[in-house]
Amino acid sequence: MKETTHILILEDLATDAELIQFELQEAGLVFTAKWVTNENEYLHALQNSPPRSHPVRL
Repeated sequence: MKETTHILILEDLATDAELIQFELQEAGLVFTAKWVTNENEYLHALQNSPPRSHPVRL
């Protein structure tokens, strides 16, 4: 079973955010995404869900 990756997308255009998510899904990535449109939302999202350190698996 694949591990879920949590992604924070900073993008001002909804169509571009949707395209990013579509391409990630097409690549087979299992993820949840949060989309924010500006710096304040981005910083707020980071404060409420800080990044977790995981080893990179190649």
